[in-house]
Amino acid sequence: MFKKSDKIVNYIELVVPTWPCNFRCHYCYVGQHCDELERATIQKFEYSPKQLADALSIKRLGGRAIINFCAHGETLILPQNLEYIKSILSAGHFVMVVSNMTQTNAINDLLKLPAEHLERLFFKC
Repeated sequence: MFKKSDKIVNYIELVVPTWPCNFRCHYCYVGQHCDELERATIQKFEYSPKQLADALSIKRLGGRAIINFCAHGETLILPQNLEYIKSILSAGHFVMVVSNMTQTNAINDLLKLPAEHLERLFFKC
């Protein structure tokens, strides 16, 4: 159950710099703006999940945030992204994950999180 202290004071758009997508939609900007090599390349983050969580701490931000977690391709919850999503939830923030919901294993992994994390996790499909 949410308390008054759960008030959201920030919105952060966290863009993951990767283009992978398992669809090939003719209307999609991913297919129009990158080639197959770019689509297959998964870039590594410069900072660890803990470093990201520390940078986005509730204390440092002055309160809770809702963080939109989205790759350029907007479609996949890539395996390496799971730890970043979990670290942001562990820091106490709300997280919206943009996905085409085809990565069942990744979704199932997130759904195993503690209830207090699941209360703050949203999927944008």
